Amino acid sequence: MLPGVIGSVLVGTIYALIRTFLTVMLPLLVALFVVFVGAYAIAILQFGIKVIEIELVLKFEKEHGVDLGPFKIVAKWFMNL
Repeated sequence: MLPGVIGSVLVGTIYALIRTFLTVMLPLLVALFVVFVGAYAIAILQFGIKVIEIELVLKFEKEHGVDLGPFKIVAKWFMNL
C-alpha cells in the first residue's frame, strides 16, 4: 500500500511542477513516465511486495478471467529480494 501512496504523491508533485514551469509535450511526458517508473521501482524495492498483494492479483484474475502472468513473475522476483 505504501508504494501506491508514494506513487500518488509523485504523480501529484510531478504534475504540479510540469504544469507550473513547462509546456507539456509528448517527449516530455515519456521522459516523466520513465522517471516515475524508476522512482516507483525504488519504492517497491524499499518496501517490498507482500503475499496478500499477490493474492489480490490472483483474485482479480479469477473474477475477471484475465492472465497477468508477467506481472506475477515480476512480483515474485521482487518478493525474493
